[in-house]
Formats: sequence, structure tokens, C-alpha cells
Amino acid sequence: MRLKELIILLLFLGCSSGKNALEKGNYTEALYKAVERLRADPDNTKAKETLAEAFPLVYEYYNLQAKQSLNDNQKYKWEKVVSSYETWNSIHERIFSVQAAKEIVPQSIPYTRELQDSKNEAGTEREQDGDVFLGKNTRDDAKTAYSNYGVALKYVPERQGLKQKQDSALNRATLRVLVTQLTSKDPVFQTKVDYIRRELLLSLNGSNRPSIFVKFLGKAELPDNYPYPMDHQLDFSFESLNLGQLATTKSEKEIKKDSVVVSTIDKNGVKIPVYATVSAKVIRNTKTVTSTAQLVLVVKDKVSGTILYNQMVNPVYIWRDEWGTYSGDERALTKEEKTFYTKKESAVPERYKLFEELSSVMQQQLQEKIVSFYRNY
Repeated sequence: MRLKELIILLLFLGCSSGKNALEKGNYTEALYKAVERLRADPDNTKAKETLAEAFPLVYEYYNLQAKQSLNDNQKYKWEKVVSSYETWNSIHERIFSVQAAKEIVPQSIPYTRELQDSKNEAGTEREQDGDVFLGKNTRDDAKTAYSNYGVALKYVPERQGLKQKQDSALNRATLRVLVTQLTSKDPVFQTKVDYIRRELLLSLNGSNRPSIFVKFLGKAELPDNYPYPMDHQLDFSFESLNLGQLATTKSEKEIKKDSVVVSTIDKNGVKIPVYATVSAKVIRNTKTVTSTAQLVLVVKDKVSGTILYNQMVNPVYIWRDEWGTYSGDERALTKEEKTFYTKKESAVPERYKLFEELSSVMQQQLQEKIVSFYRNY
């Protein structure tokens, strides 16, 4: 089938599907399909007919939907009105983006003023609810107020004072957690421990923040004139730290390989290969260095002193090295085996490097437990 014939067939099928949608009562779908057919083929007669039939039905549907919402006594009815007007305006824009479609239904008009008025009403309703909840002076009500102000801002983003109200609600809803110092049992590692704590604070207040309503503040970084009281205190301390538990293992085995050419013999001037089984003895060495720590993670109420959370954190880091040797006939070994069994032993990392690796595991586990605890706050 030639390209021109294929295009004609696709246009025909497209118009048919639009007509079918209209016959099934899918008026909006039929309208959209007719507009797109006219975008591709402005002279498509069936698409024009479908658009002319679907347009008044679609218009009446969204107009009636908006009126019904207006007559309802349901809370936040203006948001439904906004949705109806926005959907119709989108349909209108789609029609007027295609000249051939615009010519079929030039009477189409957007709900511009009606939409703006409805947004104002919807924003006002949400703002007033936010004011009510914020006036209750509880943290949970402040969270609800924050949410209501956020919805209002979607409808009236430029309304004066609204963003400030949302900020005020967030401030009242925020649970402030004081994160105390973490002290290393070995002073050599204190710099790294301080770094872990700073990174943990950045992560908990950034990409891994458990809730917008929880803020973590470091005791060392907190200014003396900080104006807000702390709600929780988060303490963690080392119970134990063990770096460099060395363990080694050794295993031996024999590797054999059949049908290996080991020599040749001359027979009437022709060299004949001689096959045999060859073998090699291999030794695999494994060395591990295990580093562990135990930390206690405690969250308590800053006012009452009540312990809210008490968990052990047990990070483990295992450094591993493998190498080998062989004796015998190297022809018994594959290329990969020969590479491994000629590998040299690696030096054990220094204690500070082991602590760095253990710290990464420690930070991740601390973060997971803290996030899990505060996720629903």
C-alpha cells in the first residue's frame, strides 16, 4: 500500500471512530476526534458533521454540570464549578486551534469571567476555612489550615496576605526536633562523626524529610535567640565500636581438563596430536574485615521528658578480599580462572577508612529509623 493510500485510510478510520463515539453517547470524545481529523484534513466531511452534532451536546453538558454544582449546598461546590468551566475552556481552545473546526462552530465562547469569579469564590471558601482552623490553636488544626490555604492559593495565587497566612499555619503546625551532639568513643573519629550528624540534618530537612510539618535543628547550630520552643529532643550515643575483626579462610581443589593436546607424533610425515588429561591444584584465599557499631537512638518529649522512641542501631560493614594461587598445568585453567589464581592479596584498609565505610551504613540506618518514626507527624 502506497503512503497516500495509507493516509486516506487512516483519516477514514479516524472519522468513523469519531462518528462511532458520537453514536455511543461519548460526545466529548467524538468532538475531540473530529477536531483532530479536521486538523489533519480540513475538508473531511464526516468530521465536520460529527463536530456540528457533538458541539451543542458537549456545551450543554458542561454548562448544566456547572449550574447543578452552583445549586448544590455541598461544601466546596465552587471547586466543582471551576472544574466544569476549566474543562469547557480547554475544549474551546482545542476547537479554536483548528481553523476548519472554528468555522464549523464559531459560536463557541470560553467562560472567562465566570471562571475567574468561580475561582475567587473557591479561594475565599478555602481561605475562610483556613482562618477557622488556624484560630483553634492546635497543631493538627494548623496542619488543616495549611492545607486549606494551599488549595486557596491554587485558585487565587495573587491574593494579598494569603501566602503569609499559609506560612503562619506552617509555623504553628511545625514540630521542632532538637538533634543533640553525637560523640565518638575514639576522638580520632570525632570529625567524621560531626560530619555524619551534619549530613543527617541536611538530609532530614531536605530530600528525605519525613514530613513538611517536622523540622530538625542541630543543637550546635541553633542560635541563642532562636524564637521557637523545641518539641522533641533526639539523642544518639555510641554503645560500642569495633573496627577490624579479621577472618581468613582457605580452600583447595584440583581442576582437571580432558582432551588437551600435550604433544604430537610424526607418522609418515604427518604430525598427529596426542591428547591427555591435565590438572592443576588451586588455592582460594578469602579475607574479611568486619566493622560494627551499636548506637542508641532516643526521642523524648522536650517538655515532659517522656521517652517516645528508643531503638538500637547496629550498622555493619564488611570489607572483603579474595585472591588465589595455583600449581600444576596452567592449561587446565580457563582464562578467567587463571586471572583469579594469579591475583595478589590486597592490603587491609586503615581504621579510618573502615570507619568511613561503617559511617555510611550508620547514617543510612539512622535516617531510615528517624524518617519512619516521624513520617506521620
